[in-house]
Amino acid sequence: ASSVKAEGLRMVITDDRYYRTCLELIEQAELSFRPEIRQEAELARKRLDRLINSVPWRGQVAQRGWNSASADRLRRQIADLALRMAEKLKEAKQETLN
Repeated sequence: ASSVKAEGLRMVITDDRYYRTCLELIEQAELSFRPEIRQEAELARKRLDRLINSVPWRGQVAQRGWNSASADRLRRQIADLALRMAEKLKEAKQETLN
């Protein structure tokens, strides 16, 4: 049972890292001088909010059919969003250097 708890704690920490990384990238993009990057950031923030708000509260997990596969999909979506923001920031930086 303690290994299950340890695995659960590890997943919570991983989820927090995904979320915080994505949020930091969005915040960086919000500060961009390029309007299209700021617009991407606005859309990304809304998407991230929707993803986080889709997670059921503790008492609703079974009712809403939430399981480890659901959590994995959420993690993947947040990671994809973070990668997209990182790519947009990289493109903007490269264009600035050219």
